Amino acid sequence: MSSLTNVAGFFGKVHTLGDFVSRRLKASFVQDWDAWLEGSLSASQEQLGHEWLPVYLTSPIWRFLLSPGNCGDSAWAGVMMPSVDRVGRYFPLTLAIQVNEPQALPCLFATAADWFDALEQLALSALRDDFNLDEFDERLQGLPLPQQAAEFCCGGSIDVGGDGHVSCHIEMESLEDISKAYMKLSGGLITACWPTYSLWISMGSERIRPSFYAYNGLPPLAAYVELLAGRLQQGGWGDDAT
Repeated sequence: MSSLTNVAGFFGKVHTLGDFVSRRLKASFVQDWDAWLEGSLSASQEQLGHEWLPVYLTSPIWRFLLSPGNCGDSAWAGVMMPSVDRVGRYFPLTLAIQVNEPQALPCLFATAADWFDALEQLALSALRDDFNLDEFDERLQGLPLPQQAAEFCCGGSIDVGGDGHVSCHIEMESLEDISKAYMKLSGGLITACWPTYSLWISMGSERIRPSFYAYNGLPPLAAYVELLAGRLQQGGWGDDAT
């Protein structure tokens, strides 16, 4: 059974139209996502100054996973790509889908890799000169969903004591299942330690090596610049990211 049985939607800017485009995403997602992006873009412009535009335009596509509590009460998976509208206003284009099994969320980067690949390619098609929004939306609605089950990510016992001590026990059919056990361990630790979290991966760009980020919630506004230009300083952003 798939954790993604809904139809994906989109929100953001495309170069052929002069205003925001949005279809099939919950209002709660769009409201919170838009507020975070507006604040993040403003913060990154202050940090990068005159270098912001070339950095933004060459920044990579990011795949993301959002636990419930980040943008409404649902879990989300999707991609975010730098974009611009017809009159030159810069704002990312986001393609996203609601995840029905939040417990499976931490493992979707691995178990739904082909779906993320297809979603990225579809996002890139929005940059073509002959881009047509309705044709784009038709392709998005027809995108095959991965057959992914929660058991790939869930299972075992993870306990976090009041003193911060963490213990974990995962049963396996054989030692050959160790990679699955690590997947369950990572997913379990994330959800046990961070009730609200977001995970990000990218194949990188000319400025950024392929990277993985994990945040306690959405990335802090001051940390968004890392998604554009890579890590700018040693030590990161305190306890909010790894």
